[in-house]
Amino acid sequence: MAPTHKNSCATPIRNVPILGRAALISAATLSVLFVGCGDSGTDATKAAANPEVSAPAQTDGGAVAAPTVVAATDEKRLNATNLNATNLKTKPVPAPGATVGATATKGAPAKPVDPSSASPIRFEPDPLDLGEMTADVAKTGTVTIVNTSDAPVTITKAVPGCGCTTLGWPKEPIAPGASADIDITLKPGPKQGVTLRKRVTFQLDGQPSQVLQVQGNVAEYVSIKPDILPARVEEEPLSSEIVLASVDGTPFTITSTNPDVMSGLATEPALVQTVQLDWAAWEEAGRPVKVAFMLDHPKSAQVSTLVKRRSLNSRQPNAPTPSNVNSQQINDLSGAARSGDLTRVKLLIANGADPDSPDTNGGRTPLHWAVKGNHMEVVTYLLESGADIDKGERAGKTALDFAAESGQVEMTQFLVDAGADVNKRDLIGGNSALWAAGLGTPQTLEILVKANADIEVKDINGLTPLAWAAQTGETQSMQILIDAGADVNVVDLLNGESILMRAARSGKVESVQLLLDKKADTTTKTKMGASTLQIASEYGNVDIVKVLVESGLDPKAKDARGWTALDYANNRVDDSRFAVIEYLTPMVGSEDSSD
Repeated sequence: MAPTHKNSCATPIRNVPILGRAALISAATLSVLFVGCGDSGTDATKAAANPEVSAPAQTDGGAVAAPTVVAATDEKRLNATNLNATNLKTKPVPAPGATVGATATKGAPAKPVDPSSASPIRFEPDPLDLGEMTADVAKTGTVTIVNTSDAPVTITKAVPGCGCTTLGWPKEPIAPGASADIDITLKPGPKQGVTLRKRVTFQLDGQPSQVLQVQGNVAEYVSIKPDILPARVEEEPLSSEIVLASVDGTPFTITSTNPDVMSGLATEPALVQTVQLDWAAWEEAGRPVKVAFMLDHPKSAQVSTLVKRRSLNSRQPNAPTPSNVNSQQINDLSGAARSGDLTRVKLLIANGADPDSPDTNGGRTPLHWAVKGNHMEVVTYLLESGADIDKGERAGKTALDFAAESGQVEMTQFLVDAGADVNKRDLIGGNSALWAAGLGTPQTLEILVKANADIEVKDINGLTPLAWAAQTGETQSMQILIDAGADVNVVDLLNGESILMRAARSGKVESVQLLLDKKADTTTKTKMGASTLQIASEYGNVDIVKVLVESGLDPKAKDARGWTALDYANNRVDDSRFAVIEYLTPMVGSEDSSD
């Protein structure tokens, strides 16, 4: 349930140099971070439902290449006396009409822009070519902005593509002939074999905006065909064969798949590996959209394919039947229940409407809609009219699940008292306690725990209610579950992450501290060999990182790829990146990092 962060732009951060850079001679430093919104991947990549596991490439020596820094060409620094504005290569904004500069100082009027004026700056290099990149691994390049004019230049804003916001930029003007270094970090998505082309727009006070092109090639080491596999339908069995092939001539094996829905995995390395999708296992696993393949290839630890779900009757519409001929009446009852119109609900049922008839939008019954709207009188009347209190909608969720996840304390208690099954499982394997822990409130969760809901229930990804509460940072719900005896050391089936790792990734520092106080195992490693501290360094905030270090986790420890916690911090592209790097650097140092 934890949200993923792929294919979205991060925001530029001001005045924080990338780790290991030499002293800058420029007037200002700007760091811009973005992950490609428009990665040249397929819709399949963007449709992936599960979070990717970073799979960086290994170097020839076996260690995995850490996030790298590409310096400006020849580390060139230009002298103001050698500048000639007439021969400078510039890149004005490719947009019709005049370009309006932003305001340099809040509240001050912007200078008028002369679109015909020569560019007052140039970039070195232009474009910024990051060269060969590895899927899921950030790479940083340094560009020098040189003021080629005879007047100070003020950058009012730096905007990465895809409409990203900007937290800050150099506030001080760049003097004539002076320069400013800009560190730009690009993190590809999981897809291999694509070319990334991004741009950063620099808005100047009183001058046309200038655009820097940023590019890089994400190498492909293992191909997978097909990358989208249509789901089998009963009347038209489709091929279940998937072929993985080495592109660089390195033999490899498939070590595992996630979820475990493949057959025919060979144990011997080969240039081509052919496997079969086990459709029965796929159905049992909840019809997952994505299947990931873990590899022992030195430069490609993971590839994935998508399974495109198809309706059994998608090729032609259903013939009219008594049930769907009366669908309008059923929809009327659901609509009346959703709006809380008790009078109309009574009228429709009196005229023969079935209180258990599902609608055509998700299979919800009138009871589901009444509960979602928190209409107690309608819920009571529907139950008195024979509505099935435990009937699930299309995903198997019951009315109690809806009440529990929406934090409706009175409704949850009412349904429990009315006999609702607190342990009814939905299609992802969850029960009402799991939904309350993940999306509800401590109050609804406590009602279910007191009603003997199974607190160790696991969904299809192996996540328990405590894991859900930990990753959302609901410490009070965590305490309720722990007091009821919940296991704090359950490991999920996705990436092998513990509950402590879930809290460190996306929870709150209080959640992490609670688990540490309850003696949660701090030595657990994921399937990729990552520790709790390393996960926190890539995804959590600096306070969580500090708590873990203070509890004894070693920031110098390396994973199976040779990465330290500092390498993980360098591979992130969010606002917390530099705070974590700043904290870890004195303890790890560049000599202990795999840079």
